[in-house]
Formats: sequence, structure tokens, C-alpha cells
Amino acid sequence: MSIDYVALATTTMGVTVSLAWNSAANKFTRYLFPYGDGVIASMIYAGTVTALVILMALMFNQMQPIMGASHSSDPVPEPALGEGVSAFVPKPIVSLVR
Repeated sequence: MSIDYVALATTTMGVTVSLAWNSAANKFTRYLFPYGDGVIASMIYAGTVTALVILMALMFNQMQPIMGASHSSDPVPEPALGEGVSAFVPKPIVSLVR
């Protein structure tokens, strides 16, 4: 099994950036709504982030055919007739069980 270090590093940096933006957006929302204990500001912030994520998901869904990405509802291949569960279990484990 090989590890894709570029994808791992990119994902790590993406999480770090998203946490930084999360903190900045949260502070900005609390700046706009300074009164109270921040519950209203937190609800507005959560609603805004949720709306943005839904909008982005819809946009990505529209871009899938353009990008050539395959959309499969069943990513796990079906085993051939007669193979059963052993088709998905590594061979050394199957030989120990039999």
C-alpha cells in the first residue's frame, strides 16, 4: 500500500486554512452582533456556513459531468458468483480460515 504524501499534505493544509477562516468568520460575526452571550451570533454564523456548504455541494454536483468524474452509487464491486465474502478478504487471511 502506497501513501500519497502530496494528497495528505494538501488535505492537512486545507484543514489548517479552514480552521483559520472558521476562527476569523466567527470573530467577525461576533463583532457584527456584540450584544448578549453570542448565541444569536453563533446561530447566524452556523446558518451562513451551512448555506455556503450546501451551495458549494450543489455547484460541485453540477460540475461533475463537465470534469468527467464518474458518479457511481455503488463504489464497491460485486464479487463474482460463488466467491462470496472471500473476494473482499486478503488471500492470507482466507487461507487461514479455510
